Amino acid sequence: MAFTSASWVAAALAFVEKQYLPIALLTALALGAANPAPGLAAAKMHIPAVATFGIFFVQGLQLRRKEAASALSAKAEIAYGLLSILLFTPLLGLLVAQLPLNPRPLALGLGLVCTVPTALACGVAFVQISKTTSQKMAVDLAGLVATAAAAIGVHAVFLLVNTAACRLLQLGGPDPVKAQKVRRSLIIVGSVKTLPVAVTVLSKLGPVLGEAVVGIAMLPVVLYQLTQIVWESVMVSQWLAGDAAAAAAAAAAAAAKQGKAAE
Repeated sequence: MAFTSASWVAAALAFVEKQYLPIALLTALALGAANPAPGLAAAKMHIPAVATFGIFFVQGLQLRRKEAASALSAKAEIAYGLLSILLFTPLLGLLVAQLPLNPRPLALGLGLVCTVPTALACGVAFVQISKTTSQKMAVDLAGLVATAAAAIGVHAVFLLVNTAACRLLQLGGPDPVKAQKVRRSLIIVGSVKTLPVAVTVLSKLGPVLGEAVVGIAMLPVVLYQLTQIVWESVMVSQWLAGDAAAAAAAAAAAAAKQGKAAE
């Protein structure tokens, strides 16, 4: 099958539309590392604080009253979600902070990620990487690779624990098909963490820990954010593809049944 230039452009645009979050984060990482000056200027203008406020404000505007009322009626699901986000995963962060990563602030940053609430967006990565780069932080390739592997492992543990809990506790109801949407929501919400809050906490610790330590600790925060964006993008795409295949199979079975009835 021959591909024209128009089809390549359409395919590229479709890919960007589906994967804009990891693309945006990788772009922010590259720009912040290559040219820290704009990010440092944004930090002096308190852009991260403004961005965090904007994230929560926009999310509040998008909240629908009927959907919120419906969600509030699911008491068991809300209780588990809060426990997962505010208790279980933060406790795991105490263990994660003890991982033998070098330099040590890498483990500190990754442990901190486990303690923050669920994710909203990732708009402050550019500023934080710019600040880290400008301070000439000494992190070798082995340390970065080990930190990335640890971030992937931590996120995998979160997903496995939340998936198992949803099934064992029969959250969303005993019928796994009917409970599918609720369980998927809990799995994602209970497993992802927010970059802006983690960055804000680390920034406040600067006078205590030192800017050098905070700068290194920022790296696992961003790496975890990238990990969860890519992972969830792939996972949700597979869920949707499976749903579409199941719907097509059900439609085909229904059509075949009607055909036999007509005979």
